[in-house]
Amino acid sequence: MKILYVKANSERAREFQLKTIIYEIDGQKYVKKEAMLPEAIPHLKKMKSTYTSLHKSIQNPKIKLAKIINESETSLTFEFIEGISLASKYNAAKKRNKEQSVLDIYYTLLQEGFKTTAFDTKTMVTEAFKQVLGDFDYSTYNGQRCFDGISNIDLIFSNIIFKNENIYLIDYEWVYDFNIPIDFAIFRALHKHNDLHWKMEKHFVFNRVVGEHGFLNIHKKYQLRREDGLKNLNIKDEEIADLKTIISDKDSIISDKDRHISIQEKQSQSIISDKDQHIENQSRHIDEIKAEFQTQVKQLSGDVEHWHNVARTMTFKGRIKKVIKKVIPPSLLHSLIKQDTIENKPIEVEQSVPVNEYIYREPIYTQKIEDALNSFKEQPLISIIMPVYNVDPKWLDLAIESIEKQWYSNWELCLADDKSTNQATLDYLTSLKNPKIKVTFLEKNGNISIASNAALSLTSGTYVVLMDNDDEITPDALYEVIKSINETGAEFIYSDEDKIEMDGSYSDPHFKPDFAPDMFLSQNYLSHLGVIKKELITKVGGFTAGLEGSQDFDLYLKVLEHTNKIHHITKVLYHWRKIPGSTAAEYGEKSYAQEAGRKALVNAMERKGIKAEVKNGQTPGTYKVDYAIENTPLVSIIIPFKDMPELLTICVESILEKSTYDNFEIIGISNNSEKEETFDEMKRLTSLDGRIQFHEYNVPFNYSQINNYAVNTYAKGEQILFLNNDIEIITPTWIEEMLMYSQQKQNGAIGAKLYFPNDTIQHAGLIMAPKTIHSVILVYQGYPKDHYGYGSRLRCVNNYSAVTAACLMLKRSLFDQIDGFDAQNLSVAYNDVDLCLRLQEAGYNNIWTPYCEAYHHESISRGYEVSRASVERREKEKFHLKQKHPNVFTMNDPYYNKNLTRFSLSSDISESNKKTYQDVEGIDFEETIYIQKKLHPKKHHRVTLFSHFDADNEVKPYVVTYLKALSAISDVIFVSTAESINEEKLKSIEPYCTDILVKKNIGYDFGAWKSGLNYLGDSLNQYDALILCNDSVFGPLNALEPIFEQMHNYDVWSMTDNHEIAYHLQSYFMVYNKKAFTSTVFQNFWENFKIYPNKQMLIENNEIGYSRNLIDSNLKCGAYYSTVDRHYVNVLQYYWKELIEVHKFPFIKKEVLTTNPLQIETHDWKEVIQNNSAYDTELIETLL
Repeated sequence: MKILYVKANSERAREFQLKTIIYEIDGQKYVKKEAMLPEAIPHLKKMKSTYTSLHKSIQNPKIKLAKIINESETSLTFEFIEGISLASKYNAAKKRNKEQSVLDIYYTLLQEGFKTTAFDTKTMVTEAFKQVLGDFDYSTYNGQRCFDGISNIDLIFSNIIFKNENIYLIDYEWVYDFNIPIDFAIFRALHKHNDLHWKMEKHFVFNRVVGEHGFLNIHKKYQLRREDGLKNLNIKDEEIADLKTIISDKDSIISDKDRHISIQEKQSQSIISDKDQHIENQSRHIDEIKAEFQTQVKQLSGDVEHWHNVARTMTFKGRIKKVIKKVIPPSLLHSLIKQDTIENKPIEVEQSVPVNEYIYREPIYTQKIEDALNSFKEQPLISIIMPVYNVDPKWLDLAIESIEKQWYSNWELCLADDKSTNQATLDYLTSLKNPKIKVTFLEKNGNISIASNAALSLTSGTYVVLMDNDDEITPDALYEVIKSINETGAEFIYSDEDKIEMDGSYSDPHFKPDFAPDMFLSQNYLSHLGVIKKELITKVGGFTAGLEGSQDFDLYLKVLEHTNKIHHITKVLYHWRKIPGSTAAEYGEKSYAQEAGRKALVNAMERKGIKAEVKNGQTPGTYKVDYAIENTPLVSIIIPFKDMPELLTICVESILEKSTYDNFEIIGISNNSEKEETFDEMKRLTSLDGRIQFHEYNVPFNYSQINNYAVNTYAKGEQILFLNNDIEIITPTWIEEMLMYSQQKQNGAIGAKLYFPNDTIQHAGLIMAPKTIHSVILVYQGYPKDHYGYGSRLRCVNNYSAVTAACLMLKRSLFDQIDGFDAQNLSVAYNDVDLCLRLQEAGYNNIWTPYCEAYHHESISRGYEVSRASVERREKEKFHLKQKHPNVFTMNDPYYNKNLTRFSLSSDISESNKKTYQDVEGIDFEETIYIQKKLHPKKHHRVTLFSHFDADNEVKPYVVTYLKALSAISDVIFVSTAESINEEKLKSIEPYCTDILVKKNIGYDFGAWKSGLNYLGDSLNQYDALILCNDSVFGPLNALEPIFEQMHNYDVWSMTDNHEIAYHLQSYFMVYNKKAFTSTVFQNFWENFKIYPNKQMLIENNEIGYSRNLIDSNLKCGAYYSTVDRHYVNVLQYYWKELIEVHKFPFIKKEVLTTNPLQIETHDWKEVIQNNSAYDTELIETLL
């Protein structure tokens, strides 16, 4: 266990004192809250009971609570959420003067994310309320929004984490079961001036949290008696503030400029020296304060040691150190402050059980499977070999039972007892009666390899399955194997696996990539279930004695030298039992296995005649193969750049200073540089080393074209190494680490492990993610540099579909073979991904190595592109990439298991493999109607189902206006999921709606439309057209009827379409004629409609999937404003202005003007609407 963070809330009253510990086990982080004193245990337990009630108060399904995953008598362990905090978003926005956008997100979160009601002083200011927040005049809150029933006032910015589509609340310690105004929660986050809020906060902190005998009150009283001490503290606080300002200013100057660092060190040292002198003058006085303080504490609590530790944190020097550590770069810290002499060792604490969100679901035997079993052409005998030694009969019985439950029945089990001394084991083996089971008893103990060979000698089958005597296989295991043999002709088959805990539950799934040869040489990830054609095992002589612990690894290495017919089954077919002492429980308990695996690799290298040294890897169970460099080929290092001479200097000088490989040339290509300093530095660097040359290529920036030009015009090397100018080399042997793989004929692109300057990961391989907007995952980006990764993938050599060209090596001959980078279609983005995918499609392996490390000061040279033109160009290039490589973007990345998430950088297991799997697989629709009103008879030939939701449980005026316009062209059925809305609030829309439904808030818009369709029933056939729309837009800005006339030839049409993820019609306004809504595709979708709590799956299945089915049918589909062949961004967002001004578009997306998540320029929205529409802009202004 590695401790990352510890915080003790010692300043609180004893009943609230908790310690927070963030720790890491096997690369997974957890948060543990621990009661520091027995009195604090009830407060801790309250957090668990709070979880359920607080969860019920959440309105927005995107809002999640950090889950409690383990509980002990004195602690709770929570999942650690890795994402972006609202505090980080705010700080980043503040630098761009855009903080209001983040505040809008926060206000919306509080106002719409939780159940709220109107505050009423008479009924809500109870004794419990006053005990926590004080007895004040709260009448000013009357009518304002407050939390309904349960109030969380712990909603500060740092407790709100954004991860993928969800918003996580990671701390909910201060939650109360009475109504608290939302404004107070906002105040606690922002501390904007408000006298009543400050009174409430002080009462809460000093009277509730700290209490009469808490440290802060004691310390405050003591300071009041010691005016001189208080004066010194105030003076010191002012000095600290000054120091922070000075150092903050300095810190911005020294970034990336080494020559400024020495100046900064001297200035900072001078400041600290002055401070230390002042501190030394005060030390006697501080000791006096501490002594008297400890005496008082002893009288109050008797816990002298505890309060001494608290007091120690309050010393002047300690406080200054805390400030300095926050504001001074780590590189200067050692020279600025004399470090403590206490040895820095990991803190050992009791390990908590990690969260187990994983669920293994038993497969279901169906008629389809039975038909497949009967139709397989190849139905070979499968021999399962199982060496046995002193195993507990209960585990062996479970193992055999799992075999006897197989759907595929043509199997035999071959057991070899390795001279067991456990009589119970022997008795069990002799009691076996199944004629499919063969048993042999060895006369002497020969270890697992000998026993495995003995079991092998009993086999009669065509294929052999390797199985341990205490594990289990799934009922469908052999069925999936036979299916694979029939479909692929595979001779070596492996599957995914998981582990069985001692209590019978399943955990730790290992979802593996397809065969990755270089990853396999780094670790035996193939493992179980392993199935091998028997003739191959015979050919290589079976198991090798003397390699016990890695005998399977050795066998796989030998067998795979004779076949490339390898198939990976992406399903868990093997359960590895975690028995203490087994490899499944702890690899370290079989340390001999590590050495045996290393020897197996050494033998493999010798058999193949490869010159290499095999070393143990960075983690247990992994290895590093150091291949000998052949003939020291010339490596041409290509560095394109524009200005930023200081970056160029760092890059080139780090190559010269660090590199242990000498045979290279550096080719710098200046693209439109303008600064005189740049050209001066080019001359200076050229004079340093004869291997350096610079050239100008002044064309419009096109990364692909520039690099192609450099290679074709200047490069002389057999190997090409593309390097960004913002790279700084760390590893001296960096060229050798890449070259040892690039020189091998079967390999394509070789990539490096790159870090951001803050020592977090920038690049560790690229994964293709089908059916996502991002399409490419920068795996583990932002994670700590020493993170293990899933299955230790961050700590050993891996195969990936792509690596970044920020540091990429490949053979010149291969670069020429595939015609270099695609300069025509991929000028800026995704050109490296395309290069790698073309290499992979040509049969070459792309490799990422963690042994070549460098810093990447990403995009400093040209900056990030945020303009609409840049975003559209990038999206167009991404679209082209996906069109160019359809297989990997419509199926799955072979080096990334489909059971891992496509929506995270962490390679976490996918939602379909978690206990919440129904969120992504869908839940059967259930109807719950709260209000149902029939208001008016049928009037029009069209009918609209209008989906509405409002966190305030009301109908906003802009919605009334929208409904009024719709009522002029169609009958309107209003379907609201604002569950608590009352009939009084609905009166404003009654003139415009034929019917009103209020229903349970589930299923988003599609759930509302499903309820509307159920309500309509057969009466839908009385209409000629059906409109499905929602309240996510402002409008109509212009008349709708002309649009209907223009689109009358279409069976299905929407206002806009979209290319993101896949081409589809956007669902916020869609129209179906009778042919469409009576069609099979329409009827099938709504009859089989499922609810997807997971928003991404809802989009995939209900919006995109359903839309694609409509488009692929015989229905004529289109969009009023179509983006086909024109735009690759969400036009409803990026092109809002052109849509209104040029195309007289009737809507503007609500979120563009409210939360504006894409930070689109909207300052002139009011003028644009007023110049092009009679729409009342006050309807919008009231919501901004």
